[in-house]
Parts: sequence; structure tokens; C-alpha cells
Amino acid sequence: MYVPTGSTNAYLSADQWKDFINIEEVATELQPISQSNIKMMTSKGVLIISNAEMGSKVQIYSFLGVKMKEELTENNQTTIYLPTGIYVIRIGNYFDKVVIK
Repeated sequence: MYVPTGSTNAYLSADQWKDFINIEEVATELQPISQSNIKMMTSKGVLIISNAEMGSKVQIYSFLGVKMKEELTENNQTTIYLPTGIYVIRIGNYFDKVVIK
């Protein structure tokens, strides 16, 4: 069972979870894209992602949290066409907001 980092003891002492044999902690928080090598630019309905690891999952959410698109990066630069709006972009464990004009 995967649990948030730092919560193993709470799960081991909880009646519903204590009988699990394998409990592994995983990071659940996302880091800002600015803390990675990933670069994002927008221009006239286009989101351009550079330096993301090839095959990284790009998830695009509306400002209201609705998943709009999901794509994999194909090379050092990935182009995604989007309608005008404000989006939250998740690439692996990183995220950022963008405005498409």
C-alpha cells in the first residue's frame, strides 16, 4: 500500500490499515515547474514545452480542475494547441499555471 510521506506510523496504528504487510511512502506533493529544467512558453493558442523528459505525461486541467487533455512528450520540444483560457499544467511531479491568449 502506498501512503503519503511521513504517514506510515499513522497507518500502522489504524485498525483498518495495520494489517497491510507492505506499506511504502511516496511523495504526494507537486513541485513548481520553476524548480525543474522544464520550460514552458505560450503564443497564440499554443503551449510549447521544452526540456521535459521524453515520454513524460503532460496533463492539462482547466482553471476549475477539469482534465482537458493528456499527452506524452515526444521529443525535446512538445507543442500543444489549446483554446483561450487559464490552465494548470502537470508534467510528472511538477506543475504550473499558464494563460493562453
